[in-house]
Amino acid sequence: LQLRASYGSFNTRNLSGNITINKNKFSTYLSANHAYTDGYRPNTDFLTNNGYAKIGYALNPHWNISADVSQAFYEANDNGPVYLPAPYHIDISRGRTSLSINNQHEKHEGVIRIYHNYGKHTLSDGWISTDYNSGLMAYQHWKINQNWQLTGGVDFIQLSGLGNKGLNANKFLRMQSGAVYIQSRYNLFQQIAFNGGLRYESNSIFGSEWVYNGGINWEA
Repeated sequence: LQLRASYGSFNTRNLSGNITINKNKFSTYLSANHAYTDGYRPNTDFLTNNGYAKIGYALNPHWNISADVSQAFYEANDNGPVYLPAPYHIDISRGRTSLSINNQHEKHEGVIRIYHNYGKHTLSDGWISTDYNSGLMAYQHWKINQNWQLTGGVDFIQLSGLGNKGLNANKFLRMQSGAVYIQSRYNLFQQIAFNGGLRYESNSIFGSEWVYNGGINWEA
């Protein structure tokens, strides 16, 4: 258990704490933070509160599963230039959550992760928006031998949201993208490494495309 507190000029304060609990195959981590300041000028205050939690479970020596969630709130004022004050206020909340399955063996390791991020923004100029970012990623990394490493995986992401202004005011927009890829690295003479990969990307707006890369690294 850790607890921290500080206080300074302009009514600036910071309070935070975290705790870690490990028991048998379970692991838990919790944290919270609060920060505030009046600012050095009128109408320049800032406030944030956020929290994070993660829990994990070891299925066996090679496989484990974990889930986490976080939430953050921000409020701030900006008074603009000193010679021409122009008060501006923001109110933002953002959060994220994910579920992961991890494996780790002597010659290969990988992750399968599902995630969801979200946020809402309210500004004093009238702008209000919400956004979402959800997806799935999975990859496996193999150590073929002492010199050769290979990674293969897939990605899927969906971006969506709406805002109350602009050409698409109050219209819910969505974009989806998926990909499959393979990446290889081969070390030669402990100083030279050859890298190469191939990725196929498909996007609901921009279409599909093959993307490739290659290179040589030299370490003195």
